[in-house]
Formats: sequence, C-alpha cells, structure tokens
Amino acid sequence: MKLFWILLQLFLSAKLHAYPQMMAERQISALEQGTIKLAGSHIIILQADIENIWGSYYFAVSNQTGGEASFDLAVRLPQETVDFQAGEGLQNEELQLFPDGRLGVRKNFPSGLTLLGINFKVPTKGKGEASLTLVPSYDMAQLFIATTQVDLLAFRATGFESGLPPMLAGGRYAGIKGEGIKKGQTVQVNILGIPSSPRELLKMLGWMTGLVLLIALALLTSMLRKERETVGGSI
Repeated sequence: MKLFWILLQLFLSAKLHAYPQMMAERQISALEQGTIKLAGSHIIILQADIENIWGSYYFAVSNQTGGEASFDLAVRLPQETVDFQAGEGLQNEELQLFPDGRLGVRKNFPSGLTLLGINFKVPTKGKGEASLTLVPSYDMAQLFIATTQVDLLAFRATGFESGLPPMLAGGRYAGIKGEGIKKGQTVQVNILGIPSSPRELLKMLGWMTGLVLLIALALLTSMLRKERETVGGSI
C-alpha cells in the first residue's frame, strides 16, 4: 500500500500547473514565482452499493518554496454529492464549502509533494445506473475515473477513452481517462452496473469472496510447494 501512494504521488507530480490564489493575499508573491503548484492529473476512484456511490478524489500540490507555506485552492466535487469528508493528507477543518458549491482547501503545505484526497457520497436512488456531473474550477491535463474490477462498474463519458494511471494498471482496476479538460467544462460521467437489488449486491460480494479465495489458494499452493522442495532437498 505504501508503494501505491509513492507511485501515485510521482504520477500526479508529472504535470504541474500554477493555481491562482483564492483566499490568502500573502501567497501572491510565491504564486507569481511558480513555487506552489497544483498537479494537472487528477484521479477519482468509485465504488457503489444499493444506496450510494462512494468516491475518493485525489490530487496533489507541489511546494518548492524551500519550507512550509500556506496555499489556498478550491475544487469541485460532483454536483450530485450529498456528503463529503477529508481524506488522504487533509483534516475536516481544512475544508470550507462555498455557496456556489466549490470546496475550499486551506492548508499549510510542507516542502515537496503532498497527496490530497477528499471522500464523497452520491445517492443512487436504487437504480442500476447513475450520472456524475463534474465542472472543474481549473484546467486538467488528465482526469481518470476508476473502480476495482470486483465492483463490476462501467463508465462512459464523451471524449474519454479506456485508460488508467500507471499505479492502477495490472488488472485489479478498470477505468477511463480524459485529457485537456478546461476550466468550467461540463463532464458528464455515466455509471453502469450499480447493484439495484440485494441479489445483485450478493453477486458482487460473491465475486469479491471468490477472488479472495483464489488468492488464498494460490498462496497456500505456493507455500506447500516450497515446503515439499525443502523437505525433498533435505532427504
């Protein structure tokens, strides 16, 4: 898991752009020098049950001032969001909800790269599909929408294609990516495969249980093989 976060930070730091100062005037000189930057690549990971879609939105800030510095920015969660809380690298007191729906982040950032995450909830209304509406507050070089394979979700969005960031590749995740998304552009993400009944949810859980059992069986087989090789070599 630690390796995942390291890879995620490296990926998000690959494309950086300066974010305009939102609230703190003391940041103007630092921002003009381009010493604090917001990553241009963003990742949203989704899961779903009968009642809700559970999402995590990841992005990163690079602080090259040489020390700790305050930085304020505003992000937009899906318009359908009914609840949210601080995730990776954030505390709830560092979040502020604006009347227009933007979510402000006010934080002191240490030197280097900081990964941030915000968790959110969208109701599904008991249907097998749903839509998320995203209107970013800034340009995005890349936006990834991903889910684990066991969730059996599928995504569709105009201008997006199949794709994952490197740290999510390898078969455990599926997703789509969009590039060159502009500030204020409306991105409509259609989500299919949401469980709409207890039976479908049990089916999903069955897939997850089966996957865990297969992994456990593979580990047990590997251990037994090594034990036989050890015993055989000692005779």
